[in-house]
Order: sequence, then C-alpha cells, then structure tokens
Amino acid sequence: MVSRGYRVLGYDPESVTLQDPRNVVGVDLYREVAVSRLKYLSKNVLRRYVEWVETDFGPVRYLRSECDLVCVAAYSFVKEQMFTLSEYFYFVKSLSRCDFDLLLRTAFELCSVFPLNIIFSLVNAVYREIYGKRLVSMSLDDWEVRFEVKRFRRQNFQVPFKFHPLTVLNGFLKLFAREEEFRKGLSYQASYLMNLSNFKSFLGELVKHATRKTY
Repeated sequence: MVSRGYRVLGYDPESVTLQDPRNVVGVDLYREVAVSRLKYLSKNVLRRYVEWVETDFGPVRYLRSECDLVCVAAYSFVKEQMFTLSEYFYFVKSLSRCDFDLLLRTAFELCSVFPLNIIFSLVNAVYREIYGKRLVSMSLDDWEVRFEVKRFRRQNFQVPFKFHPLTVLNGFLKLFAREEEFRKGLSYQASYLMNLSNFKSFLGELVKHATRKTY
C-alpha cells in the first residue's frame, strides 16, 4: 500500500494506520485486535461470524452485523475510550437488521458485554432525549453504566463523551477476568515496555490518549 502512495500515519505493535493518496480514507490494519500488546477481541471467535456478500466488484468477506456492532462497541470503549455521534448513528441504523439474541450471544462469546451495554445505554439516552422512548432494552445492568449515563446527561449530551478513567479501569478488569487472550497479552506488554524506547513511546501515547478531545 505504501508503494501505491498510502502514507503511514502511525503504528503500534499490533496495528498500523495509513492514509490514502487523496487524503480521503484512513485505513487501519490489524495483526491482532489490540491496544498496544493487549488483545481485547479474539480473532478465532471473530472468524465464526465471517460471511460472504456479492458486490459489483465480486464476492467480499465481511462480519455479520451482530458481530460488527460488538466490535464497534469494544473499539469505542477499550481502544478509544469515548463515545461519539458515529457510534450513535451506526447503532441506530444497524439494529434494524440485527438478531438481538444473536447480538447478545456474540457479545458474551467475545467477552464484550460490558462495552456493548455502555454504548447501548448512551445510544438509548440520546434516542430517548430526541424521541421520548428507548431504542432498545437490555436486561443487563452495571453501576458503571448508570454512572456514565448520569455523567452524559449532566454534560448535556455533549459529544465526544470521554469515559471516566475508573469506568475504563473496571472494564479492563472485567476483560482480564473473562478473556484469556487479554491475560496472556499482559506478559507481552510487560516485556515490550522493558525496552526504554518502547516505554517512552507508550507513555507519550498514553498521555495524548488521556488528554485528547476526540479521535
């Protein structure tokens, strides 16, 4: 892609971000779905939800809508740690073509029920404010979810909305308890940070991540 004029915008141990030659589309390429060395979605589970769709350019592999929504929620919470209007519009548009029971089963399989619940709750908060009713109901409940919805309302639904650091920490602890790949990644992360240049780069990115307003 670089030989075709794509420009590298940034990279970490498991991914790289490129910009197309006309500066229109950003492309993220992942070796593993991870934050630094911490894998938060299992590629082995994701492969179960890959299907084929016919396009004008031939058959293309894609994730089922249910799995894709779980991935978007996990990315928003774990990787970006904020909620934006893009999540709201994507969830509102995509839910109509989803099997809700399959969506929840997929979230359980991917150990991403907590991120999905938080994003759903924020989507519901916006939807209720606009239309006077919920978009969807979820029976799962966490105090962190109620806490974030209250913060969101107090901030008058301003987006991008950054999750509280304690909420993110609790989400990581839940992931650590349920996702084996995430636990394995901790040892790789520790080894990666033993290198001083890696540690400096990681610390710089961490500070930038914590203080930025959007992504």
